[in-house]
Amino acid sequence: MIRIGACFLTVCLSILGGAQAASLDEIRARGTLRACFALLNPALVQVIPEGCSKDCTYEGFLVDQVSILAATLGEVTVEHRVVGWSEQFEDSNGRVRRADPYVPRLLAEDACDIYATNLARLPWRLSKMNIVPLFENRMIAIVRSERLSEFGGLAALAGKSIAVTPNSSFHTWMLNKNTQEFRDNPVKILPASPVEPLEMVRRGVADFTLTDADIAVFAAKTFHPELSPAFAIGPLQELGWGLHPGNASLHGALIDFVRAQKEEPHSLLNRAWQHHLGVTLNEFEVLVNTLPGAERRMEPQSNVD
Repeated sequence: MIRIGACFLTVCLSILGGAQAASLDEIRARGTLRACFALLNPALVQVIPEGCSKDCTYEGFLVDQVSILAATLGEVTVEHRVVGWSEQFEDSNGRVRRADPYVPRLLAEDACDIYATNLARLPWRLSKMNIVPLFENRMIAIVRSERLSEFGGLAALAGKSIAVTPNSSFHTWMLNKNTQEFRDNPVKILPASPVEPLEMVRRGVADFTLTDADIAVFAAKTFHPELSPAFAIGPLQELGWGLHPGNASLHGALIDFVRAQKEEPHSLLNRAWQHHLGVTLNEFEVLVNTLPGAERRMEPQSNVD
């Protein structure tokens, strides 16, 4: 039996996960960065034509950002792959085991070099992968516009129903609240695929959903005037992209990429945010930090670095 406390966790996870990830030199040699996307919102990732499985075209906010990253790695193009949300965390048997450290199958098998999905850096995820932070974000409650007056704050959620994707940070947060503040009148959790929650609220199937502030901007455009943001919830979170915990070279390259792009106000990454959201990445982080009631919290300590 492998004792995690007796070795560096990165090494242990590599053993538990099987195959090693392709190093940055190997990615450059093959000429492709294998980027995996979960379909969360058409503005983030869109597969054209819809339902395509071969020779597809990929568009969207995350697609553009990964292309910018790949261009900084040399003669590297992006190999796109769409995966299920929970599939990102599955072990070799197709199970998600939150309490156990392991390398998810897609990373361990080298099917994905990077999860180009904005993942909250939750402790249970950090026991399975590195998540390099890209930006700070905050959860927003989204409701039907005509019901906005019913949702004056956190207490108003008690007893209502939420459309939420299993194994998402919103799901984790809601489960915790149902054992704490809402234990006497819990929120009813309605499981949904990543693309369903906003539509379920729009149709009145669920009372509300939770989304990140960046998605709330897209939702305001797509579902206006039917849906509206009600209020911001909880502390700031860092969101980022996931990769194999043993891939030190790609990990370092991604950290350097984010730092360089943020330091340059007119960088390609900042310009991509401006194009898709109407604000640069740097401006978005300032905005999120000034949302009413925002409180900064310490970044969860990664136990796989």
